[in-house]
Amino acid sequence: MNNVGTLHLKDKNYLPEQAGSCELLIKHNKHKLSYAIRNIQSNELYVIYDASISGSMEEAFTGLTAQNEYLNQSFGQVKVSSETFNFVFIPTELYAESSSSSFKNFVQSTKPTRTCTNAMLDGKVQAVSAVEDSVVAPLKKKFSNAVVYSQAEAFIESALKGSANESGLRAFIQFNSGSFEMVIVSDGEFVFYNIFSFENADDFNYYLLLIKQQFELQPATPVLLAGEIEKYSELYKRIARYFQNIRFCDSTSIVKHPDSFKLLPSHQFFSLLSMSLCE
Repeated sequence: MNNVGTLHLKDKNYLPEQAGSCELLIKHNKHKLSYAIRNIQSNELYVIYDASISGSMEEAFTGLTAQNEYLNQSFGQVKVSSETFNFVFIPTELYAESSSSSFKNFVQSTKPTRTCTNAMLDGKVQAVSAVEDSVVAPLKKKFSNAVVYSQAEAFIESALKGSANESGLRAFIQFNSGSFEMVIVSDGEFVFYNIFSFENADDFNYYLLLIKQQFELQPATPVLLAGEIEKYSELYKRIARYFQNIRFCDSTSIVKHPDSFKLLPSHQFFSLLSMSLCE
């Protein structure tokens, strides 16, 4: 049973004692908190949760662990994605551990943060990001083994996986609460990623046209959508003004969904479940 504005699905076959063989995926931005639990060996989805939050991450997660006892288990793996606009991608051959402190200058923030460095694209690139300590600290306190990412790594990895055998340009757009991300892939190779704040469809339209012009995206360029967007929304209509080949991302291609989740929109949690692809 869900509270108003909250989605919480738990497969009947999931037992708390299975946590050791499972992965807990947590995604956070200033408006939303989502998490999922999947079996690492079978790649089956057991739990999905999504809700708006108004307070701190510590308050939100403390309440969740009190309500849902299964979150108090020791999971085999824990991955956390926290939204940030402070990140940089550095080719691995240019990244040296001895000089890693210098890269922190590229991701400085006015708020207390911690710098995270994660390999992506089969180790070819190091993603350096600064995530808010107020988000990460309570989760690391609860799950000391948690690996922390920005929002970028998971979405880029899934875009590359979905384009492995595709030629030409492809655009992926992930809609969050108050922001959207965009990935451009060309002939299966990573070309571009960025995240933008927006308040309405006109804001989004402005950024979309800038990127369309910069990368010479054509009406026939495939555009794949994920996150908080529906086919009859104003955001979708803006995309349809410029592109003819629009599809929704399918999270079942990443993690197996149980029959009890068959009504779950397959694109809505694409980025969250893509965290399973991160190293």
